[in-house]
Amino acid sequence: MARATAWVDAAAASPSPDLEREFEPESLGGRLAVRKIRRLNWHDLRAWDRPLDEFGLRPLPLLCVGPSLQPLLLFHTAVLKSGCVTTAIGLRQDQGLRDDEHPAAISMWVVLSRSTRFDGCLEMSSGSHRSGRLPHRRQPGHPWHACAAPAAHGLLEPTAIEMQAGDVLVWDRHLVHGRGGNHSSRDRKSVVMVFPPSAGGALPLPCGSS
Repeated sequence: MARATAWVDAAAASPSPDLEREFEPESLGGRLAVRKIRRLNWHDLRAWDRPLDEFGLRPLPLLCVGPSLQPLLLFHTAVLKSGCVTTAIGLRQDQGLRDDEHPAAISMWVVLSRSTRFDGCLEMSSGSHRSGRLPHRRQPGHPWHACAAPAAHGLLEPTAIEMQAGDVLVWDRHLVHGRGGNHSSRDRKSVVMVFPPSAGGALPLPCGSS
């Protein structure tokens, strides 16, 4: 936990243009807060291969995707929300934002700091993954991506998923989820990975562009 958090903190503070960072639209005291650092495994394979083992995460994608399909690490991103940055992430499906289909893909969320309603924890619509791919449309106040509207399709309204540092959450590519803004003074930190199945692939294998 300490090593993973230290790597994310150093990357967020680094002036290097090689790190694929995104920034919040609002500033904090004149500085832009980092919201995402992409392709962690590609930037530093040695640093991130070890935490997969130490967290005990390596078997999880295989269990979720299935023994006949080898999971492939496609997406590996640090997701940050600085204290008092209140912009929320709209509801969406992971598959709903991608043109390429990844049947049986799962997302794995590793929390590096306590995540509660007050600092914008994940929110999920229970059972929404059974409805398949939903239409996504741009919504005011959500500049990052198009959003889904679960209520319009008779799905349950999202509920907050509060987690402690070190907790892991796994979900299906069609599950509707989002995140609230951080109304606390504490920074929220997490890492998300997406594993689609790939015949003959290895875990983790640097492959893809996300």
